[in-house]
Amino acid sequence: MQARHLDLVSRLTTAYLEVLMQHEALRLAAEELQSLLAQAERARRRYTLGEGTVQDATAAEAAAEIGRTRLARSRDDVVLALQSLQRVTGMPASTLRALPADFAGVALPLPDLQAWMSRALQSSPILRFREFSVETARHGVDRQRAGHYPRLDVVASLSRAENESVSTLNQTTRQRSVGVQLSVPLYSGGGVEAGIAQAVAEKERVQEELRAERENLLFEVERLYRLAYQGPDRLAAHAQALGASEVAVQAADRAQAKGLGTAADYRLAVARRAAAQRDLIVARYEYVNQYAQLLVISGWTPGVLVNEMAGVLTKDAAMDEGKP
Repeated sequence: MQARHLDLVSRLTTAYLEVLMQHEALRLAAEELQSLLAQAERARRRYTLGEGTVQDATAAEAAAEIGRTRLARSRDDVVLALQSLQRVTGMPASTLRALPADFAGVALPLPDLQAWMSRALQSSPILRFREFSVETARHGVDRQRAGHYPRLDVVASLSRAENESVSTLNQTTRQRSVGVQLSVPLYSGGGVEAGIAQAVAEKERVQEELRAERENLLFEVERLYRLAYQGPDRLAAHAQALGASEVAVQAADRAQAKGLGTAADYRLAVARRAAAQRDLIVARYEYVNQYAQLLVISGWTPGVLVNEMAGVLTKDAAMDEGKP
C-alpha cells in the first residue's frame, strides 16, 4: 500500500511539474513571437522607405511565422499536460504553484550519497516487499521438507445420535473421543521431493529479484543524487548563459540601429536568447522533478514530499488552457 501511495505521488509530481514547464514554455513562445513580429514590422518599414532589402523583410516574416507555429505547438503541449494532470487528480487545474523567478536550487536533507543509499535500503517499500517474499519462500521450503518428517496430530470428535433405528426409539447417544494420531511417511512417490525442488526454485527466484531490485535501487539513488547535487551548478550555468544572451540581443539591436549590424544578426541573437530561456526553464523543472524522485525512491513519506514541494513552489500561476 505504501509503495502504491509513493507511486501515485511520484506520478502526480511529474505531471504537475510538466504542466508548469509547458506553461512557462508557452509564455516564452508568446514573448518570442512578439519580438519577432516587431522585428518583421521594422523590416517592412525599412524596405518601404528604401533602407532595407526584400530579403531582410522576407526573412523577418518567415521568422515570425515560425514563431507562430512554435506558439501553437506550445498551446497544444499545455493542453495535453493539463489533461495528463487531470487524469491523475480527477479534477481540472486552475491555479498551480510554480517556481519563483530567482529559484536556484535547494539544500539536500542528507549530507552525502552513502546516507541516501542507507536510507533507501532501510525505507524503500518495494525492497521491503521483496524481502518479505524471500522470507515467505524460505518458509515454503521448510513446509515442503516437513513432508519427510513424522506427523503427530491431535484428533478429537463429538457425535450425537437420536432415534437412529426402530430398536433405538426415544434414545439419544452421545460419543466423545480425544486422541493423538502419528503418521510416519515411508514413500510418497517422489511428491515430497518434487515439492521441495519447486519451493527451492521459487526461493532462488525471489532472492534473485531481491538482488536485482537492490542493485537497481542503489543505481537510481546514485543517479538521482548526482543530478540533484549538481543541479544548482547547472542552473547557475544556464542563468549565466541567459544573461550573456540578453547582452548579445541588446548589442545586436544597437548595432542594427547604427548600421553596424544586420537584421539577420539580431534575429540570430533573439533565437539564441529564446533557446537559453527554454534551456533554463527545462533545467529548473527537471531539477525539481529529479529531487522529488530522489525523495520518493529513498523512502520518504508522501507527506514529506508534499511539504518539500510546497516549500519550493511558491509562486501562483493561472493555468488557462492555451493562454500564457
